[in-house]
Amino acid sequence: MSQRPRIACIAMPAWPLELLRNAHPEWADAPVVVVANDRANAELLFLDPRARALGLTDRMRLGTAQGLAPSLRSGVVDAAMVKHATSRVLDALRLHTPRVEASDVGIFFADPSGLVALYGSDEDWAMTLLSVLSGLQHRARIVVGYGKHRTRALASTMRGTTLVVRDEAHERSLVARLPLESFGISPSLRDALGMLGIRTAEGLASLPQLELAARFGSEALELHRAMNETLEETLAPTRALVPTEETTELDPAECDVERLLFLVKAVLDRLLRKLRDRGEAATHLTMTLTLDHAPDHLESLEPSAPTTESPLLIELIRLRLDRAPLAAAVTHVTLRLEGIRNHGRQLDMLGTAKKRDLEAAARAIARLHATFGPSCTSHIAKRDAHLPESRFFFAPTRSVKLPRQLAEASESSPLVRRVLAKPRPLDAPLSSIGLVALHGPYRIDGRWWARELARDYYYAETERGTVLWLYRDGIDKRWFIYGEVD
Repeated sequence: MSQRPRIACIAMPAWPLELLRNAHPEWADAPVVVVANDRANAELLFLDPRARALGLTDRMRLGTAQGLAPSLRSGVVDAAMVKHATSRVLDALRLHTPRVEASDVGIFFADPSGLVALYGSDEDWAMTLLSVLSGLQHRARIVVGYGKHRTRALASTMRGTTLVVRDEAHERSLVARLPLESFGISPSLRDALGMLGIRTAEGLASLPQLELAARFGSEALELHRAMNETLEETLAPTRALVPTEETTELDPAECDVERLLFLVKAVLDRLLRKLRDRGEAATHLTMTLTLDHAPDHLESLEPSAPTTESPLLIELIRLRLDRAPLAAAVTHVTLRLEGIRNHGRQLDMLGTAKKRDLEAAARAIARLHATFGPSCTSHIAKRDAHLPESRFFFAPTRSVKLPRQLAEASESSPLVRRVLAKPRPLDAPLSSIGLVALHGPYRIDGRWWARELARDYYYAETERGTVLWLYRDGIDKRWFIYGEVD
């Protein structure tokens, strides 16, 4: 059987932590962690070796960690920072292979086929990529193999920096005994398979495919197919962006924001004119301000919609500079614009006025993001989860949609379940709430999960006409109120 084309996985372990350290070289000797947000109860997401040596763990909250380690430095790595770094890495990798795919954060796949004549061998090609990424201050591990799942798993567990597998049989033998955690599976699937004694790739591959899919779903099926080579794993190259960029020297150096914005606008107008000439509109702006005897000031901004006009972008820059004043005078300004093909707006054939201006709402959201960061606006989104209260989360909001209209005007309004941030124990008897009727139980059994869990959920009608959402804990036999339905 002929072998599939080769695929290389370029993995950068704990990449958000590396991006944060690169942004703060003054933290070189301090313990550093990446946090979800800048609040005291923020979760620690990534910890460097110094932080772990002080006894900190990823189960701690920022306030507790700072109490244990006063010298700790923390920061948020937002989507804009990751996008900027990803774009730089893609640009660098494309110089050495035309087909590159950006997968998860810090994970890239590339096509090394046909490059032996240029580099001598796959090993030499991989070493060249390591050198290029090192110049960008990124540490990487590169595995040249045949499957995305397998090369990624090898890259996450290998001790060296490069690995080239001989053939697919060699690749299968290397990954057979790797733990399932190496493949990035969800904790719920890992724990469920662990209850069956399945903890390695070899064990998963030995299970019957149909029974596995029926019991554990699509994630387990995809991984099983990858282990048994029935999953077609092809590259989906990330489209190359062709940004337009310009650097201007300021002589003398400028420290006044109003005069600086005037100079920035002149550069911005020239870049936008180039995009318009190419039939494109700007989607992302990166501004680097070189400061006099101070570290560079970097800002990354996105308008609410692709644009070819400078006033909106200037307003976003003004808001960002008002939030983060400059530490010194500016000596050089570098603007970089990324764009997409601009197809123009469709004409409103009926000429009817919109009742709600969604574009104005999107512009307002963009201004909020420029002032307070991209996590300041959110909306409730659904997700798959075991517990009912975990089936929704707050996702970042980038645009506004009109509310869904009811099919009939006479249709009754939908019920709303208002969930408490934390369940409230009901220490008094259940009759104390003025119970009229109890609907349920809706049972949740957590024996397949990491911790023991058994709950019976109910809807309780009370004498006051309210409907409470509550549950009885099957382990400690207590009642909890988790919300109200109205």
